Amino acid sequence: MKWLWATDIHLNTANEAEALQFYESIRQADADALIITGDIATGPGLARYLRVLEAALRMKIYFVLGNHDYYYDSIAAIRNRIPKQLSGSPYLSWLADSQVVPINSEVTLVGHGAWGDARLGPALNTPVRLNDHVMIEELAGHSRSKLVGLLNDLGAEAAEYLSKVISKALETSRHVLVATHVPPFREAAWYQGEISDDNWLPHFSCAAVGEILLKLAQQNPDKEITVLCGHTHGRGYYEARENLRVHTGGAVYRYPQIEAALNIEGSSIALNRQHNPRQE
Repeated sequence: MKWLWATDIHLNTANEAEALQFYESIRQADADALIITGDIATGPGLARYLRVLEAALRMKIYFVLGNHDYYYDSIAAIRNRIPKQLSGSPYLSWLADSQVVPINSEVTLVGHGAWGDARLGPALNTPVRLNDHVMIEELAGHSRSKLVGLLNDLGAEAAEYLSKVISKALETSRHVLVATHVPPFREAAWYQGEISDDNWLPHFSCAAVGEILLKLAQQNPDKEITVLCGHTHGRGYYEARENLRVHTGGAVYRYPQIEAALNIEGSSIALNRQHNPRQE
């Protein structure tokens, strides 16, 4: 089977020509399905862009949400609306609402967007400020200590969800593919060929999810876990354990691209990155 992976496509920033080129590249790839690891658009227009994507591709699309997908809106409101707005779609599946997706008899897909959970780096002292903390209702207008607590909670929520669905998937699968938005480890928070510096790490990593992944990989040495993530717009690879691998996808605003093709045979997943000169 051949699946495609894209991340941080920010369709709301792409002009019509770039969007059409992106859709055509996917159609020409002749794949079975597409995985998107977050930052599809922004809150008010998110469902509309997903429907446009669906109409253009008419293929199975599995996605998680990223931080930008909640901009100009509310986390709670988006999570409440999206299942209703996509109800009845034969193609669109929000992974945080879809539980466990069998790809074949040995490989299963699960996902959750996670969050930069402020557990790594100097969360209380970093000079880095994200638009998240102004443009997302639940995160706006708080003191630094209150904000850090909220981010901790969002990371814990993602870790709890993924712990349940990955554990369930490992019962029947030899290989679990995990789609998430935020890198789960410091070593997976890539930007321009390097690991992000400490001031960015509170927002560029979800340590709570990383802890769960390490625990499950250690408890299941005969199984494999492959993680696809984005968020930092930098390509990279990190092998956290022999059976736990993390691929971070690159991105450039305005130019949505296929990040990689996944060739899946039995329990094997071969990931082939696509050439993108704008990331070089």
